[in-house]
Amino acid sequence: IQTDVLENRVSALTDLKDRTTAFMGALAHELGNTFTSLTHALHLMRNAAPHSADFQQLLTLGERELTVVKRLLDDLKDVTRVESGQLEIQREETSLNHVVAKAVESLASEARSRGQSLELFQPASVLTVTGDPTRLHQVFTNLIGNACKYTPDGGKIWV
Repeated sequence: IQTDVLENRVSALTDLKDRTTAFMGALAHELGNTFTSLTHALHLMRNAAPHSADFQQLLTLGERELTVVKRLLDDLKDVTRVESGQLEIQREETSLNHVVAKAVESLASEARSRGQSLELFQPASVLTVTGDPTRLHQVFTNLIGNACKYTPDGGKIWV
């Protein structure tokens, strides 16, 4: 194959990758707008709705599913940032104890809604790592979220 044919193919694939990345970024942005509206609507419904157990259970289910969608959207946004070279990793001394505690805290209501026991066991000493606290929080939130998702209702989760 001639060099100019290969260069044209590389150029076409690069253009396709750039357009795909731009599309994913736009999709994540638009879905994020929808997500925000749905979250707000559920919040208003929880405050104004009748307090029947069935209705509250449906609201809890909706909130839990929106939390999952938010994590997926955040992942999609990260993919577009990586693809476009815009993802910035902040390297700093970070307390792993604090990051994990915040991840557990952010999923506590999801676990409670499923009747799960989510317990955090921390070492007496502070564990520190050099890393991006936001990305570390994301990693632990995904791991603990998966534990909540795949643990049967009423189960126990130890972190």
